[in-house]
Amino acid sequence: MKEPALGDVRAERPRHPIIGIVLEAVGAAPLCLTLMAAINSAPETFGVSLVISALLFFVGEELRRGNIHWASGRRGDPDSPAITMVRMRVLGVRTHAVWAVVGAVAGLFLVMGPAIASVLAGAEIELSPLWNYLLTGDDPDSREIVGFLALGFGVTPALSLYKKVHYRKVLRERGTRALKGAEDEDERWRWRALTYRWRADVMLGFLGGVVGGFGIAMPTVIGWSDDDERIGAIVFGLGFLLIGAGLFVAGMALAARYWKAGKPLGMAESA
Repeated sequence: MKEPALGDVRAERPRHPIIGIVLEAVGAAPLCLTLMAAINSAPETFGVSLVISALLFFVGEELRRGNIHWASGRRGDPDSPAITMVRMRVLGVRTHAVWAVVGAVAGLFLVMGPAIASVLAGAEIELSPLWNYLLTGDDPDSREIVGFLALGFGVTPALSLYKKVHYRKVLRERGTRALKGAEDEDERWRWRALTYRWRADVMLGFLGGVVGGFGIAMPTVIGWSDDDERIGAIVFGLGFLLIGAGLFVAGMALAARYWKAGKPLGMAESA
């Protein structure tokens, strides 16, 4: 196997990569089938299909690039007991950046879908059943709520990418001694709980995306009947957008201190 970069876990050779590939292929099947159904004016199963596909891809990718096992004995970490642990090959920065861009664009598309559909309708552009569902769903308001969550999930790869790049930067500046984390044991344990086990940095990034998404969609969610209401909706939207940005920056601040946890990239464990 390829030698891992400094700070990356030495991933185990995947024991079940074929199962991972099969799960990803199975995950693609319901997505393709519901796309065909949507084209034939039956798009109501599209959202459920996306959830099922995402779950299969998630587990499949873990098995394709690494292993999921009980964290006990030789494979466990006696300094940090857990129920399960994942060790997997770390994505390269370029590949990670591509997924970050794709996630952010997809999240923004879902949040702004109803507004885009409204503009197209005003221009008298007729949409196919598939595109109409992708933009508005069964109901524009509920569609935007789904969009808030999607934007939260969409921006988390960007925060994760920052975490990876900054961690490697710290290692280059501080040397290999930084791999051990903070010198104080209690401090090391606190950062391990926050940024390694519970991923509080990523959670804050997710919440920032959700709140920011609500701010972006606020004018179309509230609606307005005159200029005063429109201005009020825009002001509230900007307020939520700033709060979301603040949460995301707070997540970045935690991610910048991940090195203090003394854990390499490419590992995860349950509590």
